[in-house]
Amino acid sequence: MKVKMNIIYPAFALFAFACFAASATAQFCVGSGTWLQSPVDGEWGRCENWTTQNVPNGPGDVATFSASSVTTINGGYGLPTLDSLVFDSSAGSFTITQELKFVGAGVFNNSSATQYIPGGGPALFYNSATASGSGGTVVYPEGAEFFNTATAANAIFPNGFANFNDNSSAGTGTFTMLRSISDFFGSSTAANGVFTCNGDTVTPPSPGAVIFYDNSNAGNGTFTANGATVVDGGGGHVDFWGTSSGANATLIANGGVTDADAGHITFANGSSGLPSGGFARVEVFDNGYLEINAAGTTGISIGSLEGTGKVNLDNGPSTGSTLMVGSNNLSTTFSGVIQDSAFPGGSLAKIGTGTLTLSGANTYTGGTTIESGTLLAAATGGSATGPGTVSVNGGTFGGTGRISGAIIVGTGTGSGSVLAPGINGPGVLGARKTLTFSADSTYSCEVATRNRRSEQVSAKGVTINNGATFTFVSIGNRAIPSGTVFTVINNTAATPISGTFGDLADASTFTVGPNTYLVNYEGGTGNDLTLTVQ
Repeated sequence: MKVKMNIIYPAFALFAFACFAASATAQFCVGSGTWLQSPVDGEWGRCENWTTQNVPNGPGDVATFSASSVTTINGGYGLPTLDSLVFDSSAGSFTITQELKFVGAGVFNNSSATQYIPGGGPALFYNSATASGSGGTVVYPEGAEFFNTATAANAIFPNGFANFNDNSSAGTGTFTMLRSISDFFGSSTAANGVFTCNGDTVTPPSPGAVIFYDNSNAGNGTFTANGATVVDGGGGHVDFWGTSSGANATLIANGGVTDADAGHITFANGSSGLPSGGFARVEVFDNGYLEINAAGTTGISIGSLEGTGKVNLDNGPSTGSTLMVGSNNLSTTFSGVIQDSAFPGGSLAKIGTGTLTLSGANTYTGGTTIESGTLLAAATGGSATGPGTVSVNGGTFGGTGRISGAIIVGTGTGSGSVLAPGINGPGVLGARKTLTFSADSTYSCEVATRNRRSEQVSAKGVTINNGATFTFVSIGNRAIPSGTVFTVINNTAATPISGTFGDLADASTFTVGPNTYLVNYEGGTGNDLTLTVQ
């Protein structure tokens, strides 16, 4: 006798079977595929939407997009890992909101259409993957993160968020930061990327920023920090920390509605080391500013400085920072203000072979050093070099206007230290304090024979040490009327000039062109250096 038995499966067993079946189906339809011309819907994870009935989701998988009636691809399929995503020449403009991770070649747009990959979050690029490996435009509205040697290539990031790690690169990408930050870590580089950091248009502030950490560098990138358009909006900024470097970048800071809301560039030391300005070209305008905060260090070096903005040599608590300008050997003019208002003692050093012209009245108090190249003072009011001493250790110091501090030309043991008043021709440079020519120094003096003008330096007390030399330069070759007197050193002190130039003896004469000059260290008011045409 057979007994018929009814078997009842528990609910959890049916659920487990369903999950196994779904898992088996998912595993079965994973692989490279091309998005159909007429897919069922816009779901990335539906097998029926791909020509091979495979959903790309593997480190060797390639997802290809051609002409299709459905161009918005929805997310929700986890985080597929791909070798590459390819838009072929027939593809229209797609918007892919599926989050994606690339571990192989990356993204290639071979079409003429712009491709958008918001991804529902940042796209991830590993190994040597590229965010835009072809000529076509690829846009990442939600940003991306790069690891290993991955690169942003020529992709566009309109919301700016992009983090670079390891040895990754920004390539030639375009990045716009508004209420977003892009960070560089490890040994990553901005390469030739273009970054715009905007100040906020609302409060509370959340300005755009790019921040460099560790050993990362700004490469040959261009960075623009714009100020806020509302009070308390906060200015966009570019910051260097750790042992990061400005490299060969162009760093631009523009003004904001108030000083506190201005765009700015900051070099600051932290617990992990001191950043370097490298050969960066720094441009600051309006109330945009460069902030140097290098506590307990020998200073920060940048390639060049130009514009109309501000430089803050702040440090604390007892002394300001040192800014060294000129490592890229460019010749630039800065007409803004260099100051150390928060912490006194900030100083400026001119390096490199180029010429730096300071045409603003500066207030930094720690003094000025010329190591190489040329520094020209050109302020029409106030002192271009602040109240501190100007030390010409090498290179040339010249210009016009008044210098509040003392001037010391040469170190006594080096060579090549030159004082040359005037700018592109004879001019008058005045020091409110003393002027000293050390043994290794030269006074280069020009006389224009056409309008009968000479260069002149004035000081309240002049010392010429043994070994200092005098160089005479005649501009033109016209005869000057006999009896014409040129005062080349105007000593405003009551005491006489101490010493003489080794090659310019008192009461001697020398001839240049058609003119012969008589030297007198007791000329003018009785204690000036004059040259009288014979």
